[in-house]
Amino acid sequence: MDNQDKALEKHLEKLRDVIRISVPRREGQGPPEMATYTGDMFNDDHTQSPIYRNYAEIAPREVEWLWPGRIPSSMFTLLVGKQGSGKTFIALDIAAHLSKGTTWPDGDSAAPVGRTILLAAEDLANEVIAPRLMAMGADMGKITSLDAVRVQDENGKTRIELFDAQRRLVSLDVLIRGLNASRTLPPVRLIVLDPVTAYMGDADQNSNIEVRMALSGLILLAAKHKVAVLGLNHLNKCNEGDEVERVLGSTAFTALARSVLMVKTNKAGRTRLEHIKCNVAPLASSLPCHVEDGKLAWSEAQKISETKRVDDWLLQYLQTNGPSAKTKIVEAARDNGVGITESQLEKSKKRQGIKQRFPGGNPRFGAIWHT
Repeated sequence: MDNQDKALEKHLEKLRDVIRISVPRREGQGPPEMATYTGDMFNDDHTQSPIYRNYAEIAPREVEWLWPGRIPSSMFTLLVGKQGSGKTFIALDIAAHLSKGTTWPDGDSAAPVGRTILLAAEDLANEVIAPRLMAMGADMGKITSLDAVRVQDENGKTRIELFDAQRRLVSLDVLIRGLNASRTLPPVRLIVLDPVTAYMGDADQNSNIEVRMALSGLILLAAKHKVAVLGLNHLNKCNEGDEVERVLGSTAFTALARSVLMVKTNKAGRTRLEHIKCNVAPLASSLPCHVEDGKLAWSEAQKISETKRVDDWLLQYLQTNGPSAKTKIVEAARDNGVGITESQLEKSKKRQGIKQRFPGGNPRFGAIWHT
């Protein structure tokens, strides 16, 4: 028996140990010591039943978007960045756009008119949140602050608690249904948790299992009501490696999120909103922004069609620099606040018929792009 067979036999032996579980003897069947259960544990257990669907009966449907290409509806999106980078400003600006149905900062479409439920654990509503929303021109009547949850114990006593996504999810469900019952106001489309870690109860934010358990119910609730959930989180102290891995806490945060947005500031002090992960669409372009007069200001560049912006930039780069190594082009497009991804450059190259050659005909030396 080789090592692989021995490992398999050891695994099967552990499985047999699990199936041969021990249970207490019933009254009248002898002493209370543990007895070996030799029946079929799967067929004898009638306390569980599966909930399932056949995929032949599941109708495919397209992803619905709150902010097309960036924030999907019915799903969990993560907005991350360093402390003081402007995450809250961006979250409030998104809520303000929803409240009035104004054009999204990328200029491609208008926001659907909707209401936002805001949970803010770090900023005061009266002194910070409300003034910022007003400066952004938000319709204040379409933004609701969930401050706390009133809980009644088994003795009839009432206490006030901070919202907890593990134990007090019903209260959020009640609030959404109550707001959606209005005949004069639009439905709830967004829930913001700032930061998301403040609303996970006693879950360890560094534990994969505990983060998943804390947020799984919230994600199901989002799907039920077709609302987007935007969770804010900080970055860890590591400045190197994959951007997704720089998010504070367990990797479960970014694994659960279908889309991850990051606020980044370069050495020149320019801030931009970058799209670093998306499971349901290609990555969107980055958007330059800055805080001005107590509100978030988006640069004029994003008002131009994104496709045209990428095409114009690539063509101008090649006209200015001549034939250039693809690696240099990608680096220039990523840095200096340009915010164009390699995928966008590849699509633009194909659209515009830009040529590609390899020095000496060997791809190992890297591609050269030229008009």
